[in-house]
Amino acid sequence: ALLCIPQAVVPAAVAACARRGVRAAVVFAAGFAEEGAEGHRLQADMAALAAAHGLLLAGPNCMGLTNFVDRVPLTFAPGLKRSEVTGEPALAILTQSGGLMSLARESCQARGVSLTYAISTGNEAMVGIEDYLEVLVADSHTAVIAVYAEQLRQPARFLALARQARAQGKPLVLLHPGHSQAARAAVQSHTGKLAGDHAVMRTLVEHAGVVWADSLDAWLDIAWLLTWQPRPVTAGVGVLTDSGALKTLALDWAEREAVTLPALSRETADRLMPRLPSYTRADNPLDLTAQALSEPDLYSESAAALLADPAIGSLLVAVLPGSPQVGWLKMRALLPGLTTTAKPVAVVVMGDEVPLADETVTALRTARVPLFRSPERALRALAGAARWQFQVSLDTRPELAEVETEMTGDLPVLPPVGGVLTEAEGKRLLAALGVAVPLGEQADNAEAAVAAAEQLGYPVVLKVQAAGLAHKSEVGGVVLNLYTAQDVRNAWQRLAERMAQALPGTAWRGWVEQQAAAGGTEVLVGGRRDPQWGPVVIAGFGGLGVEVWRDVVLIPPDATAAEVAHALQRLRGAGWFKGARGRPPLDTDAVVRVIQQVGRWLLAEPRVLEVEVNPLMVYPAGQGVLAVDALVVVQAPTG
Repeated sequence: ALLCIPQAVVPAAVAACARRGVRAAVVFAAGFAEEGAEGHRLQADMAALAAAHGLLLAGPNCMGLTNFVDRVPLTFAPGLKRSEVTGEPALAILTQSGGLMSLARESCQARGVSLTYAISTGNEAMVGIEDYLEVLVADSHTAVIAVYAEQLRQPARFLALARQARAQGKPLVLLHPGHSQAARAAVQSHTGKLAGDHAVMRTLVEHAGVVWADSLDAWLDIAWLLTWQPRPVTAGVGVLTDSGALKTLALDWAEREAVTLPALSRETADRLMPRLPSYTRADNPLDLTAQALSEPDLYSESAAALLADPAIGSLLVAVLPGSPQVGWLKMRALLPGLTTTAKPVAVVVMGDEVPLADETVTALRTARVPLFRSPERALRALAGAARWQFQVSLDTRPELAEVETEMTGDLPVLPPVGGVLTEAEGKRLLAALGVAVPLGEQADNAEAAVAAAEQLGYPVVLKVQAAGLAHKSEVGGVVLNLYTAQDVRNAWQRLAERMAQALPGTAWRGWVEQQAAAGGTEVLVGGRRDPQWGPVVIAGFGGLGVEVWRDVVLIPPDATAAEVAHALQRLRGAGWFKGARGRPPLDTDAVVRVIQQVGRWLLAEPRVLEVEVNPLMVYPAGQGVLAVDALVVVQAPTG
C-alpha cells in the first residue's frame, strides 16, 4: 500500500491495511516522531500495531523509494526519469532525508550514472538504514552505496555491514551531519533522535572501511568517481595540467586533503623529458605549458606515462578550456591515454560556466570518465578513492591485517564497586596490563608517608587519594620535588589543609611514589566507551597539546600497530616522535603498545568506562614509557 494521505488519517489507514492483510506500506506523511512527544507516541503505537499484524512500514516522513532494477517507483518525487540497469557498475542511494534522496537521484541521472535503487527511510518507525543496507551489500547489481544518515540506530550492525561491503570490494560513501553543536541540535528537531558522538562515530566507521564525505558535493562526487572508475591500487595521486598556476595550487590542495603526490620514478622522468619543453621539468604535478596546444599528443603521452608509474594510483587531469573547439581538441588528444588504464582518472575543464563542446561532454561520458569543472572537487573525490584504497589494503597486506581483538593473558581484577577509582588502584590495573608505572606506596599519615619515601628513595611525589576524586590538581592534591623527610611532612600538612578547605569531611589517604625521571615528553593516552558506538582510544601530546591546541587523534580499539603508528602521524606535533630541536627520537613503539593495550582492555572488559593516562612520560627510543598519572572509571557490577 502506498499511503498518499494526510497525517491525521494515517494511523487509521495503517490499521485498516493490517486488517486486510497488507504486508508492506509506504507512509509519506510527516508529523510523527520529529514533532515531539505526542508524535513519538503516535508513531510508536502505529509501528506496534503494524508489527503485530506482520505489516512492514517504510517511513513515515519519507519520500519512499525507487527500484530501478525491477522498475518499481514508490515515491512522489517529481520528474522521475527511467534509468536502465545495463550490467555496468551502478550506484545505490540510501538516505534518511527524502529531499536529499531526490536531489542525489536527479544529480546522478544528469551525470549519466546508472542507479539500482534510490531509497529514503524518513523516521524509520520500523525499517531503517541498516535493514536496507543489508540488502544492498548483498545485491549483485549494486557496485557502490551512497548513504546519508543523521543517526545510525544500530551502530554495531552498521559497522558489521560496512566490513562486509569492504570485503566484497563495494565502497560505502557516508555523509553524516552533526559535527557542530548547532548541527546536532538541528538533527534532534529534524528526526526526533539524539545524535551520538560524531568524532567517535567517524573514527569507527572509517576503520570499518566507510569512505567519509565532509560535504554534499564530496559525497556525490566520490560516489560518482567510484562507480565509474577502477579502484586505485595505491594511494598516490598524479596531477597533469597545462597551467603553471594550477600546478602550484594543487600542492596546497593536496596537503589540505591529505593526498600524497608522489615524486615520479626515474623511469617515468626519462620517458617524459624528451617530449617536454626545455623550460619545464618532469615532476608531479606535471605542467605541460602552452606547448601542448601545438603538440596535442603531449596530453595523451604524458597521461599514459604518469599512469604507468607504480607510485601513482590515480590521475587528475586539469586543463584550461579555451574555446569549445580548443577544449574538444584537447580532450580528443587526451582520451587515448585515459581509456586503456586500470587506474581511476578524473578530468577537469576549468572555467565554471565557460561553455564546452557537446563532443567533449559526450566523449567523456561514453568513456565513463568523470568530468569536473572544479579541480578542488576532483581532487577531493580522488582523495576519497585513495582513502578507500588504504582501507582495502588492510585486507590484502598481512602485516596490517592481523588484528588481535582479545587480551593476551588474564584480565586485571576490577574492584567490586563502580565509579572513579583512586590513582593507586588505576595504576595497579595498568601495571597488570603491562604498562610501566612508578613504584609507590599508600600512607595513612605523615610518618607513614615518610617511611614510604625512605624506602622508595628520594625525590618523591605526594598525592591525595580519595574515592571519586577524578582530578587531584584541581584541589591542589599533588606536591612534587620532595627530597627530605621534612619535605614530606610539610607536604602532608599542606594537603591536609587544602582538603579541609576544598572537600571538607572527605576521607583521604596519601600516595607516595618515585618522581618520574627528567627528559621525558608528556603524552596523553586515554579511552572511553561511547554509549552508542562502544570503545575508542584517544592519544595526543600532554600539557598545552591537549588543553589548548586540542591536538589529539581518535583510534579504534582493535587497531593494528601499523594503524596506530599511522594515526599518531596525524598529530600536529608528530615531529616530536622523530626528534626535534636536537632531541632524540621518542620510543614510539612503546606508545603504540600502550594504546593497543588500552584499546584491547576496553574491548575485553565492558565494565571499564573510561581510562586516562595523563601524562604518559615517553623517553628516547628504546627507553620505554612511564604512566605518571592514571584515571580509571568503572561500572558497578550488575546483578
